[in-house]
Amino acid sequence: METTTSGLILRIYQYSETSLIVHWLTRDLGRIKTIAKGARRPKSSFAGRIDIFFLADIGLIIKESREIQVLKEVRVIDTHDGLRRDVGVLQRAAYYVALVELTTEPSTPIVDIYDLFVVFLSIFERFRTGFEAVLAFEVRLFTLLGVRPDLKGSGLSEGAKRWMRAVCESPLQRIDVYRLNGGQVKEVSDFIGNWCIYHYGRVPIQRQHALEW
Repeated sequence: METTTSGLILRIYQYSETSLIVHWLTRDLGRIKTIAKGARRPKSSFAGRIDIFFLADIGLIIKESREIQVLKEVRVIDTHDGLRRDVGVLQRAAYYVALVELTTEPSTPIVDIYDLFVVFLSIFERFRTGFEAVLAFEVRLFTLLGVRPDLKGSGLSEGAKRWMRAVCESPLQRIDVYRLNGGQVKEVSDFIGNWCIYHYGRVPIQRQHALEW
Protein backbone atom coordinates (compact mmCIF):
# COMPACT_ATOMS: atom_id res chain seq x y z
CA MET A 1 0.00 0.00 0.00
CA GLU A 2 1.35 3.41 -0.92
CA THR A 3 0.84 6.27 1.51
CA THR A 4 2.16 9.72 2.41
CA THR A 5 2.79 11.44 5.72
CA SER A 6 5.09 13.99 7.33
CA GLY A 7 8.03 12.84 9.40
CA LEU A 8 11.12 13.80 11.32
CA ILE A 9 14.36 11.84 10.85
CA LEU A 10 15.56 10.38 14.16
CA ARG A 11 18.40 8.09 13.09
CA ILE A 12 20.25 7.01 9.94
CA TYR A 13 22.28 3.85 9.36
CA GLN A 14 24.18 2.53 6.37
CA TYR A 15 22.47 -0.63 5.09
CA SER A 16 24.60 -1.45 2.08
CA GLU A 17 27.01 0.24 -0.28
CA THR A 18 24.11 2.08 -1.85
CA SER A 19 21.22 2.12 0.66
CA LEU A 20 20.33 3.62 4.05
CA ILE A 21 18.03 2.67 6.90
CA VAL A 22 16.17 5.78 8.09
CA HIS A 23 14.24 5.94 11.38
CA TRP A 24 11.35 8.41 11.40
CA LEU A 25 8.92 9.89 13.88
CA THR A 26 5.86 10.41 11.68
CA ARG A 27 2.61 12.22 12.22
CA ASP A 28 0.31 9.40 11.12
CA LEU A 29 2.28 6.17 11.60
CA GLY A 30 4.32 6.85 14.74
CA ARG A 31 7.91 5.60 14.84
CA ILE A 32 8.87 3.64 11.74
CA LYS A 33 11.96 2.30 9.99
CA THR A 34 12.40 2.72 6.26
CA ILE A 35 14.92 1.68 3.66
CA ALA A 36 16.04 4.32 1.18
CA LYS A 37 17.24 2.20 -1.70
CA GLY A 38 20.08 3.72 -3.69
CA ALA A 39 20.27 6.75 -1.37
CA ARG A 40 24.08 6.65 -1.30
CA ARG A 41 24.43 6.80 -5.05
CA PRO A 42 25.64 10.20 -6.33
CA LYS A 43 22.63 10.75 -8.59
CA SER A 44 20.03 9.39 -6.17
CA SER A 45 16.74 11.27 -5.88
CA PHE A 46 17.36 11.20 -2.11
CA ALA A 47 20.65 13.14 -2.39
CA GLY A 48 20.68 16.08 0.05
CA ARG A 49 17.26 15.11 1.41
CA ILE A 50 18.16 12.70 4.21
CA ASP A 51 19.90 13.90 7.36
CA ILE A 52 19.28 13.81 11.09
CA PHE A 53 16.36 16.01 12.25
CA PHE A 54 15.22 16.84 8.72
CA LEU A 55 11.46 17.41 8.66
CA ALA A 56 9.86 16.22 5.43
CA ASP A 57 6.80 15.04 3.58
CA ILE A 58 7.47 11.44 2.61
CA GLY A 59 6.04 8.78 0.32
CA LEU A 60 6.12 5.16 1.46
CA ILE A 61 5.22 1.64 0.45
CA ILE A 62 3.75 0.10 3.60
CA LYS A 63 3.40 -3.60 4.31
CA GLU A 64 2.14 -4.38 7.82
CA SER A 65 4.01 -7.69 8.03
CA ARG A 66 7.31 -5.95 7.30
CA GLU A 67 9.41 -4.25 9.98
CA ILE A 68 11.19 -1.98 7.51
CA GLN A 69 9.07 -0.04 5.03
CA VAL A 70 10.19 1.23 1.63
CA LEU A 71 10.89 4.94 1.33
CA LYS A 72 9.95 6.22 -2.11
CA GLU A 73 10.00 10.01 -1.90
CA VAL A 74 11.27 12.76 0.41
CA ARG A 75 10.29 16.41 0.14
CA VAL A 76 12.18 18.44 2.75
CA ILE A 77 10.21 20.99 4.75
CA ASP A 78 12.84 22.08 7.29
CA THR A 79 16.49 21.03 7.69
CA HIS A 80 16.79 22.49 11.23
CA ASP A 81 20.27 23.74 10.41
CA GLY A 82 20.33 25.81 13.59
CA LEU A 83 20.55 22.66 15.68
CA ARG A 84 23.97 21.88 14.22
CA ARG A 85 25.50 25.20 15.30
CA ASP A 86 25.38 24.45 19.01
CA VAL A 87 26.59 21.15 20.47
CA GLY A 88 24.44 21.64 23.57
CA VAL A 89 21.29 22.02 21.50
CA LEU A 90 22.22 18.91 19.50
CA GLN A 91 22.78 16.94 22.72
CA ARG A 92 19.32 17.87 23.95
CA ALA A 93 17.68 16.95 20.67
CA ALA A 94 19.46 13.57 20.78
CA TYR A 95 18.08 13.02 24.28
CA TYR A 96 14.56 13.76 23.03
CA VAL A 97 15.00 10.97 20.47
CA ALA A 98 16.16 8.50 23.12
CA LEU A 99 13.31 9.42 25.49
CA VAL A 100 10.62 9.09 22.82
CA GLU A 101 12.07 5.73 21.77
CA LEU A 102 12.02 4.55 25.40
CA THR A 103 8.44 5.60 26.11
CA THR A 104 6.59 4.79 22.87
CA GLU A 105 5.91 1.69 20.79
CA PRO A 106 6.87 1.44 17.10
CA SER A 107 4.20 1.84 14.41
CA THR A 108 1.72 3.37 16.85
CA PRO A 109 0.18 6.73 15.85
CA ILE A 110 1.26 9.41 18.36
CA VAL A 111 0.22 12.68 16.73
CA ASP A 112 0.45 14.79 19.92
CA ILE A 113 3.97 13.53 20.64
CA TYR A 114 5.02 14.21 17.04
CA ASP A 115 3.72 17.79 17.36
CA LEU A 116 5.49 18.16 20.72
CA PHE A 117 8.82 17.06 19.25
CA VAL A 118 8.54 19.37 16.22
CA VAL A 119 7.64 22.40 18.38
CA PHE A 120 10.49 21.80 20.81
CA LEU A 121 13.05 21.47 18.03
CA SER A 122 11.85 24.83 16.73
CA ILE A 123 12.12 26.38 20.21
CA PHE A 124 15.65 25.03 20.63
CA GLU A 125 16.73 26.21 17.21
CA ARG A 126 15.40 29.74 17.68
CA PHE A 127 16.12 30.46 21.33
CA ARG A 128 18.98 28.12 22.37
CA THR A 129 17.01 27.42 25.54
CA GLY A 130 18.61 25.73 28.52
CA PHE A 131 17.86 23.16 31.17
CA GLU A 132 14.24 24.24 31.56
CA ALA A 133 13.44 23.18 28.00
CA VAL A 134 14.74 19.66 28.64
CA LEU A 135 12.68 19.37 31.81
CA ALA A 136 9.62 20.93 30.15
CA PHE A 137 9.80 18.42 27.29
CA GLU A 138 9.89 15.57 29.80
CA VAL A 139 6.91 16.91 31.75
CA ARG A 140 4.79 17.47 28.63
CA LEU A 141 5.75 14.09 27.16
CA PHE A 142 4.83 12.21 30.34
CA THR A 143 1.56 14.14 30.48
CA LEU A 144 0.70 13.09 26.90
CA LEU A 145 1.60 9.50 27.77
CA GLY A 146 -0.90 9.56 30.63
CA VAL A 147 1.69 9.52 33.42
CA ARG A 148 1.69 13.20 34.36
CA PRO A 149 4.00 13.69 37.36
CA ASP A 150 2.02 13.70 40.62
CA LEU A 151 2.97 16.72 42.70
CA LYS A 152 1.19 15.53 45.85
CA GLY A 153 3.78 14.36 48.33
CA SER A 154 6.54 15.13 45.83
CA GLY A 155 8.57 17.19 48.28
CA LEU A 156 9.10 19.86 45.66
CA SER A 157 9.25 23.50 46.67
CA GLU A 158 6.24 25.69 45.88
CA GLY A 159 8.21 27.48 43.17
CA ALA A 160 9.08 24.18 41.48
CA LYS A 161 5.45 23.04 41.68
CA ARG A 162 4.23 26.29 40.12
CA TRP A 163 6.71 25.83 37.29
CA MET A 164 5.56 22.30 36.60
CA ARG A 165 1.89 23.29 36.60
CA ALA A 166 2.62 26.15 34.20
CA VAL A 167 4.52 23.83 31.87
CA CYS A 168 1.66 21.31 31.86
CA GLU A 169 -1.07 23.84 31.24
CA SER A 170 0.46 26.52 28.98
CA PRO A 171 0.58 26.60 25.16
CA LEU A 172 3.71 24.91 23.87
CA GLN A 173 5.03 28.08 22.27
CA ARG A 174 5.17 29.79 25.67
CA ILE A 175 7.08 27.10 27.54
CA ASP A 176 10.45 28.73 26.95
CA VAL A 177 9.46 31.81 29.01
CA TYR A 178 9.25 29.92 32.32
CA ARG A 179 12.42 29.90 34.37
CA LEU A 180 13.83 28.03 37.38
CA ASN A 181 16.63 29.05 39.70
CA GLY A 182 19.62 26.76 40.24
CA GLY A 183 18.20 24.93 43.21
CA GLN A 184 14.85 24.39 41.51
CA VAL A 185 16.54 22.99 38.40
CA LYS A 186 18.18 20.28 40.51
CA GLU A 187 15.07 19.35 42.48
CA VAL A 188 12.87 19.21 39.38
CA SER A 189 15.53 17.25 37.47
CA ASP A 190 15.90 14.69 40.26
CA PHE A 191 12.14 14.36 40.65
CA ILE A 192 11.49 13.83 36.93
CA GLY A 193 14.42 11.42 36.62
CA ASN A 194 13.01 9.28 39.43
CA TRP A 195 9.53 9.52 37.88
CA CYS A 196 10.88 8.18 34.59
CA ILE A 197 12.64 5.29 36.34
CA TYR A 198 9.47 4.43 38.24
CA HIS A 199 7.36 4.21 35.08
CA TYR A 200 9.87 3.05 32.45
CA GLY A 201 12.61 1.31 34.44
CA ARG A 202 15.44 3.66 33.51
CA VAL A 203 16.38 7.01 32.04
CA PRO A 204 18.29 7.24 28.75
CA ILE A 205 22.01 7.81 29.28
CA GLN A 206 21.76 10.85 26.99
CA ARG A 207 19.88 12.70 29.74
CA GLN A 208 23.07 13.40 31.66
CA HIS A 209 24.66 15.03 28.63
CA ALA A 210 21.51 17.01 27.84
CA LEU A 211 21.56 18.53 31.32
CA GLU A 212 25.28 19.31 31.35
CA TRP A 213 25.15 22.17 28.81
